[in-house]
Amino acid sequence: MANNSKNTVSVIIPMYNAEKTIEVALNSIERQSAVNRIEEIIVINDGSLDTSEQKVRDYMEKHSELPIQFVSQENKGASAARNAGLKIAKGDLIALLDADDIWLEEKLEKQLQILDEHPDIVFLGAGCKDKIFKRKGKKITKLYRADLFDIFWSFFPVTPSVIFRRYAIEKVGYFDESQKYCEDINYYLRFCIYYNYYYLPEKLVLIDYKKQYFGEYGLTSNMKGMHEGEMKNLKELFQNKQVSFIFYIFFDIFLNLKYLRRLSKFLLVKKSKNVYRKETAQNSSLF
Repeated sequence: MANNSKNTVSVIIPMYNAEKTIEVALNSIERQSAVNRIEEIIVINDGSLDTSEQKVRDYMEKHSELPIQFVSQENKGASAARNAGLKIAKGDLIALLDADDIWLEEKLEKQLQILDEHPDIVFLGAGCKDKIFKRKGKKITKLYRADLFDIFWSFFPVTPSVIFRRYAIEKVGYFDESQKYCEDINYYLRFCIYYNYYYLPEKLVLIDYKKQYFGEYGLTSNMKGMHEGEMKNLKELFQNKQVSFIFYIFFDIFLNLKYLRRLSKFLLVKKSKNVYRKETAQNSSLF
């Protein structure tokens, strides 16, 4: 299926209890306009307890034209699952996708066009929202090279939009399996340090299929954990002398204020919902 005249792609999907979404994620790959550039689709079953495995095996039978490679392991977490995929991937490029996310049809095509035209670009992400992308007070509408300041100001991109050159793994290594929150950004920061970090400000993915991205459930709902992960990433950069003391102090204050703002907003929304439920229950009791 892969077009050997150009760089090929290995897609890595960690999967845990994704029986409701994995087929939709795989369909979004099958519908890619550049599906011919995909060398393999590696699905890592991270100890799922539901029918996820059977869903994938049934899908493989119905779509034998897709080069799906299925691997099972005991539950170790998303980072370990991604690492397992990285260690066996053969494509020139690595594209990441989660089992509850969706690629828009031209996602790969648009990113591959950029990577084909710019062989110096090692890491490339894209958008997941229609929101205007701004950096340092300017509206960004074209391919953008980000720096560490940009990334810490607003952590981006989302994992299912990421594609990078496989050879970079030799230098950046693998995901930190001991880190449960912000482990993706922890990994991507290394590309910014050792290579380059580009972003296409265009919506090419849909994240967290059938649920809100922040605050409903899952890892992203744990704001404290996310904050601790962000602070860990910042501290590591400073300890490794990859950012200045001024950079460290600035973002130490910035991230703590940002966390307090998020927490306050979350508590206000939660309080409003509780009041609404209480009033609804009281009104219902009148009938």
